Amino acid sequence: MSRAEIAMNRLRQTAIKRRIKLNRVMLAALLLFMTHPRSHVFFFFGLMIALAGSLLRLWARLALDDAGGELQQSGPYQIVRHPLYLGTILQAVGMWVACFSFRKVFSFGLLGFILVAYFLFIYKEAILLEEEGLSLRWPKNWDCYMMETPALIPKADFLDRLDWSHWRWSKIMDMPDSRELRNFMACLGAFAVLWLKLIYYL
Repeated sequence: MSRAEIAMNRLRQTAIKRRIKLNRVMLAALLLFMTHPRSHVFFFFGLMIALAGSLLRLWARLALDDAGGELQQSGPYQIVRHPLYLGTILQAVGMWVACFSFRKVFSFGLLGFILVAYFLFIYKEAILLEEEGLSLRWPKNWDCYMMETPALIPKADFLDRLDWSHWRWSKIMDMPDSRELRNFMACLGAFAVLWLKLIYYL
């Protein structure tokens, strides 16, 4: 392995460990310099996608809290193996869609490229590392679960298999970890900034 590859691997490992803080920096930078929403229709469409991602993350966290230390395979984990990551991706896609503009096609395309590159650089490796740990922790259940459940893209019949047993609005406010609530508020804050940029043509 070359020095460049070693350095790149170290950089990736550091980014994975600090991805929450890195996400905040990336979001702030993109909001300030790379987002130029120009269409109300695309803005609200993107907002709906991002809110769906935020709610998916809340649902996944509630399901994990109910797992009791066991491998969670119900609720959103019955649809995909990584609903938290899927929720984050939907938030990013929502922000990207909200910024669509025929007059800003280049910046819109560049924003999409940056988001894809960022997620491939950090989250692809994070998923592989997480799945390696899960397979070691639950060797008997993991192989079967992995065969039956896709990683990020739900199967066509996922609506028929939805299990809402973990979703309770009352449980959200009593969550022991408020990180997902902060994530939800950060999503709303990001779209508030996008709305101001849309209204004032920034």
